[in-house]
Amino acid sequence: MFYKYYKHKGAILKNGDEIPEPYEFPDKPDEYPSEPEPYEPDDPGAPEPEPSQPSEPNWE
Repeated sequence: MFYKYYKHKGAILKNGDEIPEPYEFPDKPDEYPSEPEPYEPDDPGAPEPEPSQPSEPNWE
């Protein structure tokens, strides 16, 4: 269950935990790199699968 954050300092949740002020939250989690490496597939030479149906219907 989620609780709303109150504007006054020292607001208490139902379980007794104090709600932190917004400046107490980190800007970015430490586990995320600032520049993520680009995704590379395991087998870059694998051909793309053929579509089972034509992309455009044949109206003729």
